[in-house]
Amino acid sequence: MRDPVTAPECMHSFCAACIDEYIFDLQARTCPVCQLEGVETNLGNLPYHHHRLQFDFTLADIIRKLFPRPEVEQQIEERRQDERRFMEQAQRKGQQSEASTPTGSPGQSLPGFAPPSADMISLLLLPIAAHQRASNVALPDHPSNTPTQPGISYKYMLGKLRLSENCQKMLT
Repeated sequence: MRDPVTAPECMHSFCAACIDEYIFDLQARTCPVCQLEGVETNLGNLPYHHHRLQFDFTLADIIRKLFPRPEVEQQIEERRQDERRFMEQAQRKGQQSEASTPTGSPGQSLPGFAPPSADMISLLLLPIAAHQRASNVALPDHPSNTPTQPGISYKYMLGKLRLSENCQKMLT
């Protein structure tokens, strides 16, 4: 099962691609398991928008632990290391340029760049397959975020926004 989604009303879980095919291609509006049991759990026309189907992070974690994909885990760890190296280099460049700048004010030595501070916003863009809904998006440490299907075009959307405490105070 890849990208598991769950219907909170009946707690049945499905592969996102399978339930999408069932709902959107067959124009079905009810949970397929409930329908077999003689119960009609309505998923509606837009089940992701109305939260009748939601990405199941817990089930995704269980699946990832039961069926590990070392190559994906390695790619994720390499990305994290690259991000850490980049941030360390940026901080070092910022500190070096501050020391060499007579005024010592941040951002003067590198045009258009200021060293990372507590007031900065961290954004993460996640690849989204053309057939997926935004509510299907897994977190970055889930292997389902790595595009592996040939022939599928990927769009990018904002996946995560983390504000520092200073930014949160300014917004409230």
